[in-house]
Amino acid sequence: VFTGTFAPVATAGGESPGHVVHLRELGRQQERELLTQRFLERLVEALPTAVMICEPKTFRVLSVNRAMADLVGQDESALVGAVPPYPWWAEPPVNPVEGWLTDSAERWEQLYRRDDGALVPVEGLTFVLHGADGAPERLIALVTDLSERRRFEQQLVQSSKLASIGELAAGVAHEINNPLFAILGLVEFLLRDAEPGTKAQERLLLVQQTGLEIKDIVRALLDFARERSDEFAPVPLELVVRQTLDLVRKTSAKKGIEIVERYPAEELTVQASANQLKQVVLNLVTNAQH
Repeated sequence: VFTGTFAPVATAGGESPGHVVHLRELGRQQERELLTQRFLERLVEALPTAVMICEPKTFRVLSVNRAMADLVGQDESALVGAVPPYPWWAEPPVNPVEGWLTDSAERWEQLYRRDDGALVPVEGLTFVLHGADGAPERLIALVTDLSERRRFEQQLVQSSKLASIGELAAGVAHEINNPLFAILGLVEFLLRDAEPGTKAQERLLLVQQTGLEIKDIVRALLDFARERSDEFAPVPLELVVRQTLDLVRKTSAKKGIEIVERYPAEELTVQASANQLKQVVLNLVTNAQH
């Protein structure tokens, strides 16, 4: 392995009759160092984590990898040479950049703005590389996109809210059941004494029919809240759709919305969570109503 320099030879008249090439064979130690340097450069470029290498005195960007350029939506060449405040900062950091020059790695969170204007929450880890004399030579920043993590956290919060709503609905359904059974039982006794074809019987039958409809809705709510979303079993799709529509049919009718059901002749069964499928159908129907 050789290293060398290449320079033109200029005469007094400004002509360049030739070039001087100086080659020097590298020793084994220098060859290993060169290979190590090339390996590290290729490794940094291939990392999925965004990497930014800065000059520690001015914090001028010396180089970035492809992941960093993709994170902020710009070419690598557009990032090199930037100094604080960096153009991709949507807001200044909580702690000044001078705080990054410590012996320990510094972790921080910040909001970046991509070239298309989209905001990206990021988490950074900065550390200093020291030279032979102990002085800071390079500042390395590893930047992670937190967008997926934040979306996942929001989904967990939403799932927790849905679970709480399910428990509340089950509690309300139980509270409704007790007086509802009393009402239906009393209407049953009153119907025995009512004269057939009278207004009194007609009104009692209407009360009974309404009570039975409420009973069906309460039962559907209890079934919906009782099923665990992590249990997978053979599930008939038609049954799932019918049970879900029972929950929304009354409210749809009041809004002037008609639900038309068409099912295939053959039974379709899948290995799935019945409760999760009901939530899917419920979301589709609700979106269609809106």
